[in-house]
Amino acid sequence: MSIEYDGEIVCEINGVEIDIVSFDDTVKTGKKIVKTMNRKGKPKGSVKGIQDVTMKITAPAPAIGEFSWRTMVDARIVIYPVDNPSKRTTFFDCNVDNVGSKYQLENEMVRDISLYALDKVDPQ
Repeated sequence: MSIEYDGEIVCEINGVEIDIVSFDDTVKTGKKIVKTMNRKGKPKGSVKGIQDVTMKITAPAPAIGEFSWRTMVDARIVIYPVDNPSKRTTFFDCNVDNVGSKYQLENEMVRDISLYALDKVDPQ
């Protein structure tokens, strides 16, 4: 018996569905190793840090009606699989760090957007 995996996702920003090509998110725990001088020459522990949530979105740039990425402030981003809408991941207080453009021969123009979020809630 094969295992079924989630595929394409829907991305909503403040309740509005946005067309995207790819979505990547990274959560850094902020934990750091504490190195001390001791006889064993090994670290003895770690320190709790501050969590850091970053995202990268690639979105097509339509000729008319493009989403205003640069003006997005404290947005709520929700992503979920097309075939499983109850499996939602929510990012709170999202802000854009930078926006870039990519032009390729025989491909559509896309925007590469880097964002950060103050919180991420995974599906239960």
